[in-house]
Amino acid sequence: MKKLWLPLLFSIFWICAKAQYVAEGANSPKIKWQKIENDKSEIIFPKGLSSYAYKIGEIVDFIDKNERNTIGKKNLKTKIILNAQSYNSNGFVTVAPFRSEFFALPIQDWSVMGPVNWLNLLAIHEYRHVLQYSNTTVGFTGLAKIITGNTGWGAAQNLSIPNWFSEGDAVLAETLESGSGRGRNANFFLEQRAQFLANKKYTYQKARNDSYRSNMPSHYPLGYSINLYAREKFGPEVWKNVLHDASTYYWPFYPFSHALKKHSGLSSRKIYKAAYQADREIFNELVSKNNLQKPEIILEKEPRKVTYYRWPFIQENGNQYYLKSS
Repeated sequence: MKKLWLPLLFSIFWICAKAQYVAEGANSPKIKWQKIENDKSEIIFPKGLSSYAYKIGEIVDFIDKNERNTIGKKNLKTKIILNAQSYNSNGFVTVAPFRSEFFALPIQDWSVMGPVNWLNLLAIHEYRHVLQYSNTTVGFTGLAKIITGNTGWGAAQNLSIPNWFSEGDAVLAETLESGSGRGRNANFFLEQRAQFLANKKYTYQKARNDSYRSNMPSHYPLGYSINLYAREKFGPEVWKNVLHDASTYYWPFYPFSHALKKHSGLSSRKIYKAAYQADREIFNELVSKNNLQKPEIILEKEPRKVTYYRWPFIQENGNQYYLKSS
């Protein structure tokens, strides 16, 4: 009997290793799942949401046929899971296993995403990530996928491609391919405008890695600004070439920056400065055309950590009320 313990224990670990772990929470076992499938996607959804699933499939199919010239020719087939029992307004693409998940509850604040159908926007944004991942399966990254599987693929991709490119490119796609998108949303650029007004100039390393002491834009608007600048300056296919060369690891150290310099003449640091200056000139031009009220400084000195003061209200006697978070 004792001789059976080791094989039994090994079998249990093998079953656990083969299982798929879903980090975003479990769905009720009572859900009856259905799916629709075509050549490049398999959409899995709860019964009763077929109209949404078909719409997502139509958008993915259209992008696959018409909008791949700026990111690359590869388009791996992926599963898209539509979750309807979640309070999380989000979506993601991951490689272990390779899939995308949509969370159907839209963001409640319309100023964040703009007046656009939530699932349509997710379909555009997340499928752009699918195409990004698909076109990294070349050179060393492709070899890592063959030898170590999807986990090695994801590791090699994350080491070569900065997150500001991935998210900025996806936001640019949602802006170009929809009637809305965050690129048309003024709320999306609040931190940049604050930097311009305060005459702040931060290094690329600080913008890339964020800061606990300075209020920095996230990698979403940072990436959007750089992606848009390069697209307008060097042509719509520049990022396709950069993504390909960075994923091959022609240059083992900083492959993305080297690939970017090859195809644009600018390193990551220099293109960040150029995009920042271009945005600043546009901002200054817009400000000069409007008679804006000069901002009033309500803090005597700048805090030593990132602090937000939202919805300020100042009474006639000078008392200040606001929601503070840091």
